[in-house]
Amino acid sequence: MVPSFNAESAAAAAAAMAAMQEDSEDTDFINEELLEFGSDEAEWPGFFEGMRLGNIVARMRSGDVEVKHDPEKKAMFDAIDFDWGDERLFLEAPYEKTLCAVWVYFQIRGDSCVDLEFRIPDEEPWPEALAHFPLGHAINFLRKKRELFDTVYREKWRFLYRFDFLWLPPVEQAAAKPFYEHYRHGLEQ
Repeated sequence: MVPSFNAESAAAAAAAMAAMQEDSEDTDFINEELLEFGSDEAEWPGFFEGMRLGNIVARMRSGDVEVKHDPEKKAMFDAIDFDWGDERLFLEAPYEKTLCAVWVYFQIRGDSCVDLEFRIPDEEPWPEALAHFPLGHAINFLRKKRELFDTVYREKWRFLYRFDFLWLPPVEQAAAKPFYEHYRHGLEQ
């Protein structure tokens, strides 16, 4: 059975993705304040008040959010000696963005059988916020870490299972190139 496409919920998901993208674009003021913030006695910058930094840091370390995947963003955090945690637990494709893209694909196509070279199109009914996202390669990188999903990331596995996600063997040759290279290649075309 192919689910019907719900344009309203797809638009809401696209708006949420766009808002996250807009929020992350103007980070220069944060970088300047963080680089100046070095002493243990210094007061934390006001924009951190109320933030659940432990949760955010955990999501960055695991690869849930698109930070370490992007060389420019990674360099900003490397400049403040950010501790990236255990490299073995890092997902090379941004999990949360990939999950959104799998959900949209599932809503439009009715399955999650994504070809390796599939990119989210920049056309209706696909969300603009996900345009050019290399979903096929993102899924390949998740498949490469199946053992983590079977042991450490069971909740993430359950979300993928809801979309009839298939744990096919990864295409190792494609996974040899960093995920961001696949993403940037799609933007250059």
